[in-house]
Amino acid sequence: MSVMSEIYTLSIKSDKTTCIIGESITFTGKFMYYWNGHSEPVVGAEIGLYYYFPSNPWNVMEIGSGVTDSDGNYQIVWITDKIGDLACFTRSSGVPSDTLLISVLPKPPPPSPIPWKRLILCLLAILSAGGATYWYYKKSKKVSK
Repeated sequence: MSVMSEIYTLSIKSDKTTCIIGESITFTGKFMYYWNGHSEPVVGAEIGLYYYFPSNPWNVMEIGSGVTDSDGNYQIVWITDKIGDLACFTRSSGVPSDTLLISVLPKPPPPSPIPWKRLILCLLAILSAGGATYWYYKKSKKVSK
């Protein structure tokens, strides 16, 4: 008597693991069905993309979805709208993928204008000193004649 074994697998990858809020992350993967040494893609399956904060794993939120193509491949693009370390995974028909840790950073503050003010003040001081030196030099030439 032979035992028939069946298994579904759902993979996940992302094009980056760190980004700044508002940037996009592309998740890709493949949904496959294996039985007795054979395999075939799962075609037309709805794939959900989910995240949770590792400190709060029971609060899972869906952030996107896609559908598998004729090879079982899917692609889901997410425009990040949460800040922090997020655990992301996909799921279809009760089959979960592995989990990826994604770090979404806040936007950096704009550069401080203070260095520009200092640069301008230094340039003005140099130009003023140069002008005063030129005036003094020109005046001293007239006196020595």
